[in-house]
Amino acid sequence: MLKVTLMIIICTSFFASSNVVYGQFYPEEENNTKPIIDENFTIPEWNSTNVQTYKDDEIDFNINYPSDWTLGDEDTRYNTIASFDSPDGEASVSIRVFPQSSYKSLKEFGNGFKNADADSGADTLIAYYRNSTTLLDGKPAFKAIYLTTYNPSIFEDAFGYQSSTSKAMFVATLVPEKKSYYALAYFADPSSFDTNRPIVEEMLKSFKIGSKGPVIQEED
Repeated sequence: MLKVTLMIIICTSFFASSNVVYGQFYPEEENNTKPIIDENFTIPEWNSTNVQTYKDDEIDFNINYPSDWTLGDEDTRYNTIASFDSPDGEASVSIRVFPQSSYKSLKEFGNGFKNADADSGADTLIAYYRNSTTLLDGKPAFKAIYLTTYNPSIFEDAFGYQSSTSKAMFVATLVPEKKSYYALAYFADPSSFDTNRPIVEEMLKSFKIGSKGPVIQEED
């Protein structure tokens, strides 16, 4: 099973493959030149025989996922509501919900990814998008693609855990009426990131946020 860490989060790894332009890109306006970075995917056609729909009635969202992917559990450490793992264990997608109080704005949330490599040294940003075409369920969003490194603790090291690098993609939007950020995080081994990404892009397209559900707030 792929080991991943958050933000470290959100979401995307970085050892640029042969069809990725190396470097950092921050095209924040529609008229800026966008990075040439594996954006031309052929999304596989899904049908009712190979797709299932996950629906959360409490948080109120639903998303389609391949029927051969495994549904995982919640993980409060990373604000994960649900997760989905590929059959080969090389890729993982998680749905995360954060209280709006964590970040003043969507821009501030996204800026955390821009600064992550400088602040922690564990992440390397490959590409960042926040413009009129960057959407999640039709809502303004940001997308970050980066490499993130997991370093085991002293305790984990004693049990043979080793450092590992994952490639990630993190897409998030603000839902003001719920005072919450909804996000999808995709982690994969760098060598299989592009292989699984078309499926993840289709999952992104299917992601829908409902109008009901509780307002997510941090505990006092």
